[in-house]
Amino acid sequence: MKRTSRGRSPTRLAALTLVLAGCAVGPDHTTPEPALPAQFAAAPPANAVDETQLAQWWRTFDDPLLCSLIDRALGTNLELREALARIDAARALRGQAAAARLPRADAAGSARRQRLSENALFAPPVVQTRPVYELGFDSSWELDLFGRVQRGIDAADAELARQQALGHDVRVRLAAEVARTYVEHRTAAARARLAATATELAATEAELSRSRATAGVTAAFDADRAEARHASAAAVGPEFESAMQDAAHRLAVLLGLPPAALHDELRAAPSPHGDPGPIAVGVPAELLRRRPDVAAAERDLAAHTARIGVATAELYPSLSLTGQFAFSSTSTGNLLDASSRTFAFGPAMQLPLFRGGALRARLAAAEAECRAALARYEHTVLQACAEVESGAVAVASTHEQQRRRATAVAAQRRCVEQARALHAQGVVDFGDVLDAERLLTQELDAAALAEAARWQARIALFKALGGGWQSVHEASAGDAALAGR
Repeated sequence: MKRTSRGRSPTRLAALTLVLAGCAVGPDHTTPEPALPAQFAAAPPANAVDETQLAQWWRTFDDPLLCSLIDRALGTNLELREALARIDAARALRGQAAAARLPRADAAGSARRQRLSENALFAPPVVQTRPVYELGFDSSWELDLFGRVQRGIDAADAELARQQALGHDVRVRLAAEVARTYVEHRTAAARARLAATATELAATEAELSRSRATAGVTAAFDADRAEARHASAAAVGPEFESAMQDAAHRLAVLLGLPPAALHDELRAAPSPHGDPGPIAVGVPAELLRRRPDVAAAERDLAAHTARIGVATAELYPSLSLTGQFAFSSTSTGNLLDASSRTFAFGPAMQLPLFRGGALRARLAAAEAECRAALARYEHTVLQACAEVESGAVAVASTHEQQRRRATAVAAQRRCVEQARALHAQGVVDFGDVLDAERLLTQELDAAALAEAARWQARIALFKALGGGWQSVHEASAGDAALAGR
């Protein structure tokens, strides 16, 4: 009976190993379901998102140059190139983690001169200095009894997905940043033109005031005041020119170009125009699948959950199958002879007994990092919802502001027309015409700012919705282009 029992022990050990190999300690990741409202407070109840429009939202601006700039930036931006490299690195690390499942084999060879100690235990009768040659290989294979390797692969998979999502987030932020900077340039250019007009009007007014003061019609005080207004108006132009240059430089960097590369191209472009209409924002739950930063935070949580399993498995025994085969001789002439063979094989188990609390501390750190990742995920979700809510409010308010500014401009244009007509009839002098035109220039400048605020609010809302990283009709191709390089 004893011989039979001993004969079955390897079989029982193998069966036990196979059973334990399917056990993975540590928690399994489940995607959290944060409490979200059924709809956004600033959006209509049934306002479905147009995914096709959202994927390339910049085309709603009806501006060919803006579309060209964003399309080029998505192909040449250096931050995006860095993100793609990080994806490649994460993919390579995933392969490294998966390699731990496979047996490991190493070949080795050595040639050395060796002399044993005369005073060593079991020293030979005659101590000689002689050459020793060795050639062989050794192998080992860790059986993943408690899922340490599998949890490592799970963590690497999650980290790869996180880097892919971060790459998509770079695309979202990049498209928005190019559009914002472009609007800044267009606004500065429009205000520079208005400043030039205001300077011309102030120069005409100053000349008229000097003529009147010379003729004794008005006091020198009026002429000096008009001259001060002229100098003040002339000082504004360089400020807008500097803003244009700064925006052009930042746009060039976003496209991976030298700072001055876009000056001529931007100067020839028209200002954004048109009224593309309202933006559909959908429901808060859709942000969980659309916003790449939310997806990245969720995958980061998954990676930290898997690392708890890795740290937990290190508390349990590890079992490896090891083998070694080599030739060893003091002469190269018989190194490969059968009599020079040496080999060893068998299982090896390691059980951590005392590590000074290091393994428990590592597990506690992994659990704490997981709690931090959960908090980051929940914060990211709330922040995404807040950005959409604020963006929707800003779009509505800036649209109303722009509409009222347009009404004021139209009214002031009528004032200018009436002042010119009255001047032609001799009812008012030319100074009243200049005053009306100066006020029109101020209204046009305020309208330009309102128009810029409106476009910036639209850009921010599109960004908050996670638009700009993937076409709904090319989902698989988009993932392959970014994630499957």
